[in-house]
Amino acid sequence: MPVSRGVALAFACAVTISGANAQTAITLGHAPIAEAQNAYAAVEQGYFANNGISAKLLRMGPNSVEALVSGSVQISMVPSTSLLQAVENGIDLVVVAGCGVISPTIRSVALTAHVKSGIASIADLKGKKVGVPSIGAFLDVIFRRWLMQNKIDPRGIQFVEIAIPNTVDVMRAGQVDAIVAGQPFTSRIEEMGAGKVISYFTTDLPAGTPYVVFAVMRDYAKKNPQVIEGFQKAMRAGADFGRSEPAKMKEYVSKYTGQPLEIINRVPAPECKADFEPSQYSWLIDVLMEQGRMQKKLDPAAFVIR
Repeated sequence: MPVSRGVALAFACAVTISGANAQTAITLGHAPIAEAQNAYAAVEQGYFANNGISAKLLRMGPNSVEALVSGSVQISMVPSTSLLQAVENGIDLVVVAGCGVISPTIRSVALTAHVKSGIASIADLKGKKVGVPSIGAFLDVIFRRWLMQNKIDPRGIQFVEIAIPNTVDVMRAGQVDAIVAGQPFTSRIEEMGAGKVISYFTTDLPAGTPYVVFAVMRDYAKKNPQVIEGFQKAMRAGADFGRSEPAKMKEYVSKYTGQPLEIINRVPAPECKADFEPSQYSWLIDVLMEQGRMQKKLDPAAFVIR
């Protein structure tokens, strides 16, 4: 039976609309930290949806690389030290978007000394017990490098691992002499009178160095180029939103990190860039090699997708 021109046109329009609204579902791993704010905005403002992505956010611990390899997440936030070491060990990861970067103006990470430690400057750290979130992870690596820049031998310091959620309680109890931690923990330690900031040491390190990024398995990126392109557009839109609507962005950070908004409002927002030059990884690669945590001089252009 012939189909009328009007019915055919309506059918064609319906197919077009259906195709335009089609969404590719992904599970997006993230740490519950402010540095994931571009992704939070991309969900809340519909930037993922506008670019053909239905994103389910999943909180991750230190196992982000393993989750990508197993396929339990398609895209995940990964600390730069973990990513570089994984790439060196043959795990075919690629970076598809930047996130938190070191800034000379953002005072978000600090060395904080306990009030009874006797530490007034970094020269007093010798023989002291210093807490870091994880031995060999980003903050530990760059803190040791900063010490060396200031002629302090890290080998004279006892480093211990302190899980991030336990930061404030450990300092309040005086279980370490000092701790390397980010916001809002640093401010909370000072507010309760348990410690005093000795240095916001990251402000002395190379600006623009990425310390967390979003990565995927290379095979997934090859098979889903439209998802990668849409993800990158959404993250750029999220970064723009953060610059134009900082107050609203802090509400999203509070929602997804579980930190009270009054605390989020008291600490500086991180610098979160969706794009960075591959060469900005060079300093960190050199530092990891100096510390014996990497053996190969990687070419960042081989695993950073612009």
